[in-house]
Amino acid sequence: MISASFITADIINSTLLKDSEMTTLRGELENLLNANGCMYEFFRYDSFQVLHREPIHSLKLVMLLRSQVRKFNDKGIDIRISLTLGEVKSEIQSLSLTKNEVFVMSGRHFDEMSEKGARFSITLTGQPLEICQPGFTAVALFTDYLIRQTTSKQAEVLNELLQGSSQADITRKLAKTASTIHKHVKAVAWDEIEQLLVVFQSMITNCK
Repeated sequence: MISASFITADIINSTLLKDSEMTTLRGELENLLNANGCMYEFFRYDSFQVLHREPIHSLKLVMLLRSQVRKFNDKGIDIRISLTLGEVKSEIQSLSLTKNEVFVMSGRHFDEMSEKGARFSITLTGQPLEICQPGFTAVALFTDYLIRQTTSKQAEVLNELLQGSSQADITRKLAKTASTIHKHVKAVAWDEIEQLLVVFQSMITNCK
């Protein structure tokens, strides 16, 4: 059963950011995590772990975090994320000290990703869930492909879309023309991303 998701993440090339930029970015990430009801812990200033009790929305959360960071893509900034799905029954007091399988697996796969240079993976825990793993692996690969293509401006638009803003809202907020925003929406493949989020939710629901 999938009752929670756990994220292990670090910001790639974070040393290229000014201290003020990093402070701003971390604040933005914390705001996103708080808005999504997450428990989280930061280590140093560019690595963090997250427990999310609504796994059906965990892919959207990953996209939000990634697009938030990729607004600095013009400086080569990105984020590496290991998303692990599984069952977490007990209350967790400290993410860094828990021995739950979901947390252990997330860290293990994160280390493997770092060695391979990958930037996003989805892993399932629990033997009955293994038959679902190929589908989640495919979702992770496609998600990573879509996000890697975004420019910093496109990532900013994607982030707004993921938070529920309309194109008209984004046009006003970013002070851009409607046609510019529309081009960014098309460039980030928003129609495909919306479908991907629906597919992911269905997979979470049906993977027992």
